[in-house]
Amino acid sequence: MKLVLVMICALTSASLFAKGTPLFKAGSKVYTVDEASKENQQTVYKIENDRYSAYEQMAASMYLENFFNDLAKKTKTTSKKARDKYFKDKVKVSDLQVKNLITQLKDHPQLKGKKEAEKVKTVRESLEQQEQYAQMQAMVQKARSDGKIKMLITKPEQPVLDLKISKNDQIRYGPTESKPVSCKGDDCVTVVEYSGFQCPACAHGAKLAGSLMDEFKGKVRWIVRDFPLERQKRSKPAAVAAHCAGDQGKYWVMYEELYTSRKLSDSDFKDHAKKAKLNMKKFNKCVSSDKYVQRVEENLQSGVKNGVNGTPSFFVEGKKLGGMPPLPEFKRMLNEEIKNKKKG
Repeated sequence: MKLVLVMICALTSASLFAKGTPLFKAGSKVYTVDEASKENQQTVYKIENDRYSAYEQMAASMYLENFFNDLAKKTKTTSKKARDKYFKDKVKVSDLQVKNLITQLKDHPQLKGKKEAEKVKTVRESLEQQEQYAQMQAMVQKARSDGKIKMLITKPEQPVLDLKISKNDQIRYGPTESKPVSCKGDDCVTVVEYSGFQCPACAHGAKLAGSLMDEFKGKVRWIVRDFPLERQKRSKPAAVAAHCAGDQGKYWVMYEELYTSRKLSDSDFKDHAKKAKLNMKKFNKCVSSDKYVQRVEENLQSGVKNGVNGTPSFFVEGKKLGGMPPLPEFKRMLNEEIKNKKKG
């Protein structure tokens, strides 16, 4: 753990040094800034992007503080009083809004057992805080548009990783199509998914993925790599069962069944295999062997190398997404990459 922390601390400061600067020694090899960054692109990017975001938030906070200090000087009062008056004039919460929210939250622990006047006070204050936050966000957004908040450092550029598609990868070109439908190979927009069958969020992601592959059939190739989290003990055997189904051309059928049913016991795997009309003798032999244990581990390690630290994680044309984006946002990204392919 200490070694990892030392490495991360060194990488945190990487952008402070010129390329070629010796950064650390690991064994007999000395690594320069650019070498360390190249080997750990996602780690470096996350650290640098988190730092940039912190500075962005700091800039917004300082802008608001200066805004209310200036307002206080103009009105000859304190900054707090100027701020309170500003939002009192701007924030308007109606009695109807309060009444509707009380009705919606009637069983909420913070309201239960309180007198009506206390409920009104609590809900009104909550709504006013929400509206005040929205007003501040709008102020910051306008200040950025007007150039009153301007970052003077460069935003880190997200690395585009070469994920090196393998012959062992499970690939689909439609909801269940494992062979090219229209586009072929690198002509397709490539999505790489790292997921685990016991992960609840991955089940939701699989449903959205199926919807996307139905809409973008023939334009996208979707690759799934196993990333069984240690605490999710049934993800690894489920991944093995899916690969064994893949031996009989039914990987995507098993993938769908595992996520839809959420049943992951050994007997469940056999039920899913029967439902998929697999050769049960071959399937049972495959599952009981170590045939795909190493494959699952290799997928897991490739995810770690590429900066995956949670599931589901997606890469679109080598660019890592933060979790599962909303469906409209995912569609927008895919359409954008399809246009880029046509330009190229």
